[in-house]
Amino acid sequence: MSIRLLQAIFLSGVYTAVDGATLTLDASLEADLVGQGKAVWVTKPPLRTGLVDHASEHDQMGAKIASVSVTYDASGRVVTHDSWTLTYDANGRASSQTNGTVTQTFVYNSNGQFTGITET
Repeated sequence: MSIRLLQAIFLSGVYTAVDGATLTLDASLEADLVGQGKAVWVTKPPLRTGLVDHASEHDQMGAKIASVSVTYDASGRVVTHDSWTLTYDANGRASSQTNGTVTQTFVYNSNGQFTGITET
């Protein structure tokens, strides 16, 4: 992952100017700066779903629960997992996932933070 600053910041006590350079920092710090509107993604982090992570955790424990089929797009985002198909908004956030007639819509607040899921 990497970011480009939109405004100058102090990083570990060092003034970092906006010079168009690409920075690679700790993932949580990058996400925080993007979330605050102080930077934009140059390389976005891959998006993982709870379903994929849950199955992976079971595999690591030796308690495989299911075979999960996953496809990714060129940006590393999950496009399908098993029979679910995901869509993304203009900001690269997962906006919904559909499985047959069920659609789950991901809800974000005005700061772009995930707040919940609605289902139709």
